[in-house]
Amino acid sequence: MLLGSIKSLKPIIIHGSRDYYHINQKGMTYEIVPVLEVKKVEDIENVTDMSPHHVEWVNKRLSDNLRMISGLQKNSASTKDLWS
Repeated sequence: MLLGSIKSLKPIIIHGSRDYYHINQKGMTYEIVPVLEVKKVEDIENVTDMSPHHVEWVNKRLSDNLRMISGLQKNSASTKDLWS
């Protein structure tokens, strides 16, 4: 199904635990990795299927970490004079 969609781009098939593709265009190499959409982590068949779950996990924690970093930066700016 995917191969049919990208066939005109002349992909190179890379064999692995799940086949994926390299497409060379204008001096750049693009990697296309098929990923199954799974609803439950238990249904993951391949390590690449975890990618959407990992992105969701990172996004949930990113905003919390950015708030913490922002707070640390503000605090370090206000205490900077203590170390001068």
